[in-house]
Amino acid sequence: MNLSIIIVNYNLIDEIVNLLMSIKIPAVIGYEIILIDNSSESHVNEYWNINKSKFANLHYYPSNNSGFGSACNYGVKLAKYDNLLFLNPDAIITKWPLIEMLNDLEEKKDIIVPIIMNRKKIINNGNIKLNIISLLLDLVFMQRFIDNNIIKIKNKYQNKKYIALNWFSGAAFVIKRKLFLEVGGFNEKYFLYYEDVYLSFILIELRKNIGINTNWIIEHYESTTTKKNYFNYTYNYYKSKNMYYSMIYRKNKFKIAISKLLLSINIYEMIILFCFLYPFGRIKYSSKIKALIKVK
Repeated sequence: MNLSIIIVNYNLIDEIVNLLMSIKIPAVIGYEIILIDNSSESHVNEYWNINKSKFANLHYYPSNNSGFGSACNYGVKLAKYDNLLFLNPDAIITKWPLIEMLNDLEEKKDIIVPIIMNRKKIINNGNIKLNIISLLLDLVFMQRFIDNNIIKIKNKYQNKKYIALNWFSGAAFVIKRKLFLEVGGFNEKYFLYYEDVYLSFILIELRKNIGINTNWIIEHYESTTTKKNYFNYTYNYYKSKNMYYSMIYRKNKFKIAISKLLLSINIYEMIILFCFLYPFGRIKYSSKIKALIKVK
C-alpha cells in the first residue's frame, strides 16, 4: 500500500503544522507528503525551507501561483505513488480508516471523500446536482441548505459506510493517480473554486462513483486565507461559477442562455444584499460589491 499526500499552501504556517500533526499513517503504508507553495510571502517560504525536515516524508516545492488546480496538478506530476490524497491546508484529520479506504479504492470506489465538519456541524454538499434546478434554488438561498441537510439525514439514518454523491469538495479526497491523469486532472482554467465541481462532472459523465466514507472525518476551517481578501474571494468564486455552467452546457445554447440569466439575477441579488449589509462592514461589503460588478 502507498499514498502520495498533496497539500497546496498560500501564506499558512500554523494551520499546516496542525494538519501535518493530524496525519497518522500506519506503518504498512509507504507515503510521501508533497507541499506545494503558491507564491507565499517570504517569511512563510523561509519557515518551510528551514523546518521541512522536522516532518516525516515532507517535500516542499515553491511554485508560481497559477491557481489551486494548477498547483494540485503540479503535485501529481511530482508524486511517485499510485494513490493520491488531496488535503486543504486548513483541515485537520480527526478520524480515518486509511487501510480500509485504500482497499476500497482498489476494489470498488473511484473517489472517496470524508465527512467534513466545521464547529461540530456537518458541512458537506454534493447530493444535489449543480444544474439549472440548483441555480433556481440559489435564488432563494436554499441550494446549500437542502443539499447539506439531505447528507445529514442520510448519514444519520441510512447506517451505511458510503453515501453516494454527484459532486465533491476538493477539501479532501482520495483517488487513483491513474484515474486522475486519465481525466486530465483539474482543469487549469479555474484559478480558484469550482475546479473540484468540474472534475466531479467529468468523472460522473464517465460513470465513476463518488462516495463519502462516513468513518473518515475531517475538521475544515474553510478558506482561511482566501476569505480574508473579500474582493478576490468573491470575484474568483462567481467567475468560476459562471465558467462552470458555460462549460457543462457548451453544447446546449438554450441551457447556456437560461443559466446565464439565472446567474446574472443571482449576482444582482447579492449586490442588493451586500448594499443592505454595507453599514455593518464597509470594507468587507464594498469589496464584495466591486468584485460582483467586475464579474458582470
